[in-house]
Amino acid sequence: MPAYELQRGGFTISTQKARLQSEAIAAFLSRAYWAQGRTREVIERSIEHSLCFGLYAGDRQIGFARVVTDCATFAYLCDVFIDESYRGQGLGKWLMSAVMDHPDLQGLRRWTLATRDAHGLYMQFGWAELRDPEKWMEIYNPPPRVGVRSRDALRTPGVMTVQESCFGVEGQNVRLASQIMCRRPLPELRAGT
Repeated sequence: MPAYELQRGGFTISTQKARLQSEAIAAFLSRAYWAQGRTREVIERSIEHSLCFGLYAGDRQIGFARVVTDCATFAYLCDVFIDESYRGQGLGKWLMSAVMDHPDLQGLRRWTLATRDAHGLYMQFGWAELRDPEKWMEIYNPPPRVGVRSRDALRTPGVMTVQESCFGVEGQNVRLASQIMCRRPLPELRAGT
């Protein structure tokens, strides 16, 4: 898909991936509540497989939005940010307008997003709470705790990996990732018992 670009004053919004500054994106996401524990590798892979909007002041990236979409029926908006020093200038609204007006995102049946504190911004663009939340499901795999190896999780009361909590099951093909955490009180177990 060809690059989509808008200009306003000294600011530019562009979907050109070569222009994205992964250092700036990773730096902001490392401070964002929704991206805690996301590695640089995961950030770069998510950018590669998404429709991304960079917001620039001259050559400096000061904002970002990412859309995961099939460009036909569905889009998930995520990782939206404006650098703290550029907030209050209407740039977030401009970025949202650019996302919502992108030619490849027209006529989609459903858009989704998750936010803790920006409902007011998104409502200005037609967003609302889920129509039928009881119909929605998710698989949530929290990132591994920083500095905790899988084996160390057994030493933390009440926290162990699913894989390690199933080690006593024999004769079954148990295929579980050691990074999936079970966060409920469990009896202390030792490997080999």
